[in-house]
Amino acid sequence: MGNIVGGPLNEAKQQEIKELIEAVLLKFTEQYTKVYAVALLDKVIEEISEQPEEWQLLERPEASRPTEPLKQGYLTKQGAVRKNWLKRYFVVRADYKIEYYESEDAFKNSKSPKGTIVPCSFTVQHDPVKNRLEDLAETAQKMGALVADLPKPDPVPDFCFELYHPRRRCFFIQAENNEEKQEWLKVFERCRYKSRALSDDPVANTAFIEAVNATRRALRRYGWWYLNGSESQILTDVIVWEVDHIMMADIYREIKGPMQLRWMARNQVMKALDTSVSGAVATSLQALTKTISMVREKVEPVMRSKMTFIVESKEKIQEKIKDACLCKIEPVLAEKVAPRLTGVLNILFSPMADAFSETRAVFDDSLDEMIKKVETDSGFGPHLNVHFKNLDRAPRSWWTMRKANKKTRAMEVPLWGLRQFFDDVSPNKLINKAQDTLALVLDNAMYTFENNLAEMTGGNASTMDVQEAKSAILKCKESVMEKFSEDAHKATTSYFKDIMVMLCMPVMLKALAPVCEPIIEPIASTVPDELSDILDVEKLYEETVEKIVQGAVDAVVDPACQHQHNNTEA
Repeated sequence: MGNIVGGPLNEAKQQEIKELIEAVLLKFTEQYTKVYAVALLDKVIEEISEQPEEWQLLERPEASRPTEPLKQGYLTKQGAVRKNWLKRYFVVRADYKIEYYESEDAFKNSKSPKGTIVPCSFTVQHDPVKNRLEDLAETAQKMGALVADLPKPDPVPDFCFELYHPRRRCFFIQAENNEEKQEWLKVFERCRYKSRALSDDPVANTAFIEAVNATRRALRRYGWWYLNGSESQILTDVIVWEVDHIMMADIYREIKGPMQLRWMARNQVMKALDTSVSGAVATSLQALTKTISMVREKVEPVMRSKMTFIVESKEKIQEKIKDACLCKIEPVLAEKVAPRLTGVLNILFSPMADAFSETRAVFDDSLDEMIKKVETDSGFGPHLNVHFKNLDRAPRSWWTMRKANKKTRAMEVPLWGLRQFFDDVSPNKLINKAQDTLALVLDNAMYTFENNLAEMTGGNASTMDVQEAKSAILKCKESVMEKFSEDAHKATTSYFKDIMVMLCMPVMLKALAPVCEPIIEPIASTVPDELSDILDVEKLYEETVEKIVQGAVDAVVDPACQHQHNNTEA
């Protein structure tokens, strides 16, 4: 990593950092190799025993999802090198990646963008200066310095926001006015949550995320953590934060000289650390990819040929785990989780009910607009698909969904209050998941309506008069509305359960670790030798705990949701 001003990174310190990086990478590699085989087993079992979901609405196939940009318009962006401010034409793609062009004409003429932002690894800062001052305060504490002695952040223009990362290039972006800024902020926040940079292999994705979480637990790092970006970025962040947590405060304090030089040296240290970790991660992931390829070739045929034996062995081991640990699990459940479940449900319940009412209104209003268009055009016209495209935009449009999404925001403050009980509470993450649920049901409702209308018109839509067209729309709408209500009930119930289990599991695992780890360790020896690469006792233990938590959650959620659904139907 080289010598830094003031000599804070001598050879001993560099060796200590290197060993810590290698230790974390080793933990991750061990976890990934284990959980990849487990994730592969789960996928094979799912394929063999897959049963169709009992949804009323049709699910829109991936191939038929709209590809039109979600939003586009001019914003002003600060350059990376010269730091000058230039107007650029921003385009938010259907996959939530953000491109910016020299001009609108450049975009319309299919020229290459000036740049592309994959926003998943950033945070969206509404007030860049305030964010930098908070960052300064944290750094000053680590350096044993006064905030007043550190260089102040440069001022930014009005209506400016920032895509921020503590160690990578940040983007300062300016809107024309506050109204535009608020609109773009909501879009960028959504893009940050929805964009993905992981591989297309679902098994690899599941294994990677579980391995990262397992590595953090092995390091005794609990609490909420935003996991997003590419595999390399995420793993680099885990390691850099671990090094920062254990070593960097002492290193910062050893930097000598005037504060300006100390600040420059600190930035140099962080840049060197990020470069060193990124290189080590890239090498490790490359080797791991080859290893996993061999693991898959070895274990997948065994899984498929011995599935009955595997499932029976898995169930027997989980029964042993449950028998051995239940006396430890139940008191923790009763003390730390069960008393909070009704309170959590109360926080989520009304906002989701109100949000689905607004989502239903979006469906209603969209079809009313379609009827108005039919009346204006004296029928469907020659292209029924033009009407369908307008319907397809609704679930993806921030503006169209704004009232429904706003209802979910009522959860935010109460969810923050849960931090005293649940370390992993991230209100924005839970609210985004709620908004995904709304959009999914609405999208399926639109797709079902389009299919029903296309079948009803039988290719004769262009010959229908106004009354025939309106009658067809209203008939299809009535049919879809009934299915919408059923799926909204099911999706809401599923959302509540997923969120509550997600909140409870870290609390349970953290509390149970000291008492259950010694108990489950000997059970590993009961795994048949030929299944030792497939069945991971730690994972089976977590699944056992989750089933018990799921039972407690179901007992609270099911009656409440059924009661609400019955009242709605009445």
